[in-house]
Parts: sequence; structure tokens; C-alpha cells
Amino acid sequence: MKDFYKNQFDEGTITKLEIFERYTAEWLPVFIMGHQKNINIFDFFAGAGCDSNKTEGSPIRILKQIKKYVGKIFQNNKIINVYFNENNNKINDQLVDFCNQFIESDYELARLKTNKHLNIEFLNDDFEILFEKKYLRLNSILHLYS
Repeated sequence: MKDFYKNQFDEGTITKLEIFERYTAEWLPVFIMGHQKNINIFDFFAGAGCDSNKTEGSPIRILKQIKKYVGKIFQNNKIINVYFNENNNKINDQLVDFCNQFIESDYELARLKTNKHLNIEFLNDDFEILFEKKYLRLNSILHLYS
């Protein structure tokens, strides 16, 4: 397997990340203003959080979008649960370190986390196994609202 995060993101990857970030920017406030208390965000292929040049990957882009709505998250008493998964142990360790440093260096994100409005779970599992576990959990939650 190619060690993707030892290299720079190519143009196609950066384009995908930018589209993903714009998508997150559009749907996140809809959920923050919605009726559900808990918002769950899953990144099943989180990677290391950045490339070799520290170009931000999807985990940091998600956190930056959450940061934009700190006031609304507190005001609406929302809990944001973020699940970052990386199957490769070494890359997962990098992901955990990079995300924790990012949060600790940002007052607003640290405040969300300290006050239990932001919960991050770092997962290290195969996608198929993890998806089945989380799908069953989400499916049971969805049945509570139907």
C-alpha cells in the first residue's frame, strides 16, 4: 500500500477536499439549527489529517467548519460527535496527534470539547467492519424518531 500521506496531495485530491469542505459548510448549519440534539459526523477514511506539506485533509476541514458555528452550537445546546477512522495504525497515530494539536491550539474548538459539545472518537478499524457497527447504531437511533 502506498504511504499516501508522505507525499503532497495532488490536484485531484485537493479539488475533492475543497468540494467536501463546501458541502460540509452547507449542511452543518442545517443540523445545528435542527431539532436533534446530537449531530454525528463520520469520516471513515480520515487519513493522517494532512499531507507532507501540512495541507489540511478532511478531518481539519470538518473541525474548521464546526468552529464557524461555536456560538450556535452553545446557543442551541448541540452535541457534535465526530468519528475519524484510519485503518493504518501508524497513520492513525499521526491523525490523533495532528487533530488533538489542532484542537488544543484553537480556543473555540477547545472550549467546545471541554464543555462536552464536541466529542471526537478516533477509530482504527477496517471500513467494512466499522461501517456495519456504526450503521447498526445509527439505524437504531433513526428508529427512535420514526
